[in-house]
Amino acid sequence: MLKDVSDYENAGELGNPPVKHARMKIISYDNNKSHMLDHVYMSDDDDTTVQIPEYITDIGDAAFEYCHRMTNVIIPNSVTRIDKFAFKNCTSLTSVTIPDGVTRIEEYTFKNCSSLKSVTIPDSVTRIGKYAFKNCTSLKSVTLPAGIKDIDEGVFRNCSGLTGIKIPDGVKSIGKLAFLNCSGLTGITIPDSVFYIGNWAFSGCSGLKSMKIPDGMKNIDGLFYGCSGLTSVTIPDSVTSFSGTFINCSGLEGISIPKRATSIGKDAFRGCTGLAGISIPESVTSIGDSAFRGCTGLAVISIPESVTSIGDSAFHGCTGLAGISIPKSVTSIGNNTFRDCTGLKSIFIPDSVKKIGKGAFDGYTSLTIITYTGKKRDWKNICRGFRYYDNLACYCEDGKITPDQIHGCYIATCVYGSYDCPQVWTLRRYRDYTLAKTWYGCAFIRIYYAVSPTLVKWFGKTRWFRTLCGNILNRMVQKLQNNGVESTLYDDKPW
Repeated sequence: MLKDVSDYENAGELGNPPVKHARMKIISYDNNKSHMLDHVYMSDDDDTTVQIPEYITDIGDAAFEYCHRMTNVIIPNSVTRIDKFAFKNCTSLTSVTIPDGVTRIEEYTFKNCSSLKSVTIPDSVTRIGKYAFKNCTSLKSVTLPAGIKDIDEGVFRNCSGLTGIKIPDGVKSIGKLAFLNCSGLTGITIPDSVFYIGNWAFSGCSGLKSMKIPDGMKNIDGLFYGCSGLTSVTIPDSVTSFSGTFINCSGLEGISIPKRATSIGKDAFRGCTGLAGISIPESVTSIGDSAFRGCTGLAVISIPESVTSIGDSAFHGCTGLAGISIPKSVTSIGNNTFRDCTGLKSIFIPDSVKKIGKGAFDGYTSLTIITYTGKKRDWKNICRGFRYYDNLACYCEDGKITPDQIHGCYIATCVYGSYDCPQVWTLRRYRDYTLAKTWYGCAFIRIYYAVSPTLVKWFGKTRWFRTLCGNILNRMVQKLQNNGVESTLYDDKPW
């Protein structure tokens, strides 16, 4: 049996949240010529289907909010307006048919209606407010009316059951977060009329396979964040820069960057583990921070002569890279740029590079050859970005440099056998954070660096020298560690 809400008219004022055994009330206004339904409550013994009487024209703010028992609602043709929060948190509501007279669905109208499977929206509706269907996890398909011009912010956010939606021709914009976490969505066609798509509009749509972005679009920042099933995307030439667009799109194997793009921004392809190769057009002048970070499948990348800067951690953790050639146009390489690129075997660095950031090539295990087109003196001035291992050599214009020549094979390195070991990390920390802060400490460092290479050259292979220096250094290291100086992995600090 249907329960007509007019049965409970004038039931009295009721508070919020709902009270058990409460009924419904209708507020009349405008000299009784119009009627608005407001603050409806249901008791445990009410029927689950509700029929709204014919004289109601306006379903007011939060009219049915928290009506958890209601599974169906019959809205008469007399209704022309459904206000915000009208059916919010109606967690048992399964279907809704909106009458032809309604022109707007306001914001948050059906938010958290987790059982809603279908909704019929008439052509009379020209606007759907932000987050109108947020968290409607059972909603499977929606047909948007032809008169819709904008899909507002977060309208279908977290509608994980949504498998299909047709966006009509004439829609001009899709707001940010509009389809966030619609993981069941496998495909969507964006009409050419769309000229704006907000940030993260399709983020978390892990089932999305392909997408064609319409011509004229300029901003695609964060658009496909977490779309792990995405395999192909067509980006129009109107896009000139993008950041965070394909973060964790692990299924993306290849992509064509627009020929007019000037920048590959921060986090653009971060975590795209399936990306095997990419061609960067000559129009690109900068590669942003973490642009390709964690792209473990990336084996080949060609950086064009137009690029002048490569940002921090741009290729951090690209374990599949075997070789890299830095173009002559580049003047600086950021911090940690090629860190943990364990497959890297060779690097070409031109003399145009004047700065290599801290840890730029740390964590390599296969690197044996660096080719630098400048002189040895210049290389020594910029090579702080390298953590040297014994099998590495740098070939400069005027000869070869080995690790002991770079570090001068100082006494500590001679004693412990490596520039990178716990004892030397402790000493380097003491140097950077204690000695380097006083004039006499700096003087000691300069003397040590000047004298050490000569002493090691003369006596470094003798047992007495290693034993004597080892005893002194061991006591010093132990004392420093007892005083809290760490012995963990360390990058030198400029001083």
